[in-house]
Amino acid sequence: MIGLLVIVVVVIYIIIALVFFKGLSGRVGWLKAFLIIAIVSLLIPAWDVIPGRIYFNRLCNNSGGQIINHTIKAVGYYDGSFNHGCGYRCVQRLTTYVEGHNLFIETHVTIPWDERLVDDPGYYRFYLNKEFSPACKRYQKLNTKGSFNMKALLPKGTCVASVKIKKPSAIYEYSRFKINHNYSEVWGVGLAQSKIFNRQTGEILSRSNEYLYYGNWISRLLSSISGPKNFTSCPDKSAYTKYGLHTGILYLTLKNNKSDGK
Repeated sequence: MIGLLVIVVVVIYIIIALVFFKGLSGRVGWLKAFLIIAIVSLLIPAWDVIPGRIYFNRLCNNSGGQIINHTIKAVGYYDGSFNHGCGYRCVQRLTTYVEGHNLFIETHVTIPWDERLVDDPGYYRFYLNKEFSPACKRYQKLNTKGSFNMKALLPKGTCVASVKIKKPSAIYEYSRFKINHNYSEVWGVGLAQSKIFNRQTGEILSRSNEYLYYGNWISRLLSSISGPKNFTSCPDKSAYTKYGLHTGILYLTLKNNKSDGK
């Protein structure tokens, strides 16, 4: 379907160019008419390729990657992306030490899943605790059923505590991977950004910027018709292999204050 559409557009494009060539050649001669039509025909589909690439590369060089404005001491943070409860990604974060200590995670559950250590909608706090602790009753229940095996991810002798709370107490919030596809509509650049900010003041402590280049206007038009957007991104993620480009700002920004945070 897309291939047929491209062929039709190209044929129409050629016909229009020939009509203009015929009309223009009678005024300025066939050579000048040919050069004018050739230049215009190239500029219409490709005028934004070079400036778009220059703009994208400038963004990558000037503000791409991780930007750490402040490091702070904290016992935990709020992350609203765990709307089903604490699954694999949540447990993985809980088991990552910050200066020898785990941080708790608070979230707002809107669609509770039993296997994610929650019973019903509301605010929850998740943290590591000693195995068989009363706060781990949801974890123990699931572990018995075998419906979700977290044990392999956890340090020996620990469990994931799940406590329903009235409201979050965490001062800092991690906003993960928010995508703005229209960061620059003219040049076809989007921005995927994660950030950590103070929930009370709004101050941004750190952020990670991943710029997405969707190509020139012809490429973007075809992508909008064919389905998923194709893009080139920067910076090179292979430089952030330890924790990742976006998750890595958590461990670079939040330092432990040697409290258990419960």
